[in-house]
Amino acid sequence: MSTEHGHHLRVRFSKWVLPLNCAHSYDAFTMTSERQSHPLGSLFRPIPGYSVAILRIVMGVLLLFESVNYGIFHCLDCLYRSTEYLFKYPYFDWVALPPGRGLEMLFFVMGVASVGVILGFWYRVSIIVLTVCFTWYFLIDASEYLNHFYLTILFLCILCVIPANRVWSLDAKRNGYSPYIGNWSRLLLILQLEIVLIYAGVVKLNADWLQLEPLRLWMTSYAVNAGPFMQWLTQDVGIALGAYGAIALHIIGAPLLLFQKTRLPVFCCYLIFHAINATVFNIGIFPFMTAAATTLLFAPDWPLNLWQKFKQKISHSKEQTLTQESPPVMGHAASSSVLSLADTVQHNGLRALIVKFFTLWLLVQVIVPTRPLWYAGPVAWNEAGHRFSWRMKLRDKRGKTSFLLRNEKTNTLKVMNPEKFLTPRQSIKMTCQPDLIWQFAQFLENKELNADASGSLDATDIKIVASAYCSLNTRKAVSLLKPVDLTSIARSTPREEWVTELTEVLPKR
Repeated sequence: MSTEHGHHLRVRFSKWVLPLNCAHSYDAFTMTSERQSHPLGSLFRPIPGYSVAILRIVMGVLLLFESVNYGIFHCLDCLYRSTEYLFKYPYFDWVALPPGRGLEMLFFVMGVASVGVILGFWYRVSIIVLTVCFTWYFLIDASEYLNHFYLTILFLCILCVIPANRVWSLDAKRNGYSPYIGNWSRLLLILQLEIVLIYAGVVKLNADWLQLEPLRLWMTSYAVNAGPFMQWLTQDVGIALGAYGAIALHIIGAPLLLFQKTRLPVFCCYLIFHAINATVFNIGIFPFMTAAATTLLFAPDWPLNLWQKFKQKISHSKEQTLTQESPPVMGHAASSSVLSLADTVQHNGLRALIVKFFTLWLLVQVIVPTRPLWYAGPVAWNEAGHRFSWRMKLRDKRGKTSFLLRNEKTNTLKVMNPEKFLTPRQSIKMTCQPDLIWQFAQFLENKELNADASGSLDATDIKIVASAYCSLNTRKAVSLLKPVDLTSIARSTPREEWVTELTEVLPKR
């Protein structure tokens, strides 16, 4: 390639990439006097709301897709109505499956609310309805827990409290909103994403992952009908590159996204990472959602800048495009207006409330994923604190579970097969998860008591022991549970009292 041709390619690349990573004067506006008067002044610095609007639109599109996908193309009867029991999250036992065809109606309402979020039409109502509907669906069955659904709820909750409809929305067109939002809105989303990415790397610093399991197991299975590149990627060298590269990308790459010089190359690495994940694993909307959220780290007006560049290329009229699309220059009058708004927020007490919410939210997000450290034993085995801690793709568990029910009043024994009461998917999910096994034992106890027509049977007459043999990350299958009556222990009973210790080691490869 000639030097001249390479120069032209760099110029063309820069014309489109530079708007992503460079802020204009209004992005760099710092309100010096305010920052000097308050250490948290930068939280309330006005910034263009375009990047936040892009995330709003993408989230709306993704959840509209999920609404149609689940509401029309999934067999909801197979997933939720053909079972006798739905597993519950702690403190959310009261969340029930909507009666009749209520689940279809839930997805319909969710789809309508998604359209409202996309268009920015009655945005605050739309985003709250969307958040409630999606959270309701998420809480219906704990056996269907997905990290990316949990992340979706967190993003939706943040979008409920920030003004994500200031630009590119029907609300803004109708009400004449200023295109500027407080910097705290964007910063909260960015820090939420950073917490998730960094934890996703830290949790991979465990013995199994460093020995390439369970990634080797999954990639070997995937490679059977894969192309040449994936065949190479499923060799130990490629698997090691993926395993250790994921650690480096999250622990090192995520913080580097915060710096302008390293932001773009790291972002490109993340796009490749998400593309491979979307190809190999069935992880739904997660790659698209996190990729969209990552763009928040670029200049907050990058979507407008790219739109201007596109219109210039189409119309060949730079002056006309800038006149029509650029937000007002942050001159003295505009500065006074924004400062006046900021002062109003400060005087009416909203600023203090925002700071408290901002701080509390981030503290909770930092503390909750550390729960596995509070319990004894490997979390991949006993599952204590596994959920809500960003432990993604770290375990492959396979096994078989059966239940022995003893009625001491009649001195009879029954072998209870979970597949008789649960869907096949629920049965597989429950098999090696102690908390789900415990829940199912309580269900069997209640079912036995309710079947007693005489009413003479007491809860103390029922004893239930589960026999669960599980394999973790290619280990030999061993007993998961101690021979304990599951009806005699509480949900909060420490796992070490009824879950066996994992002594089986990974087989050598």
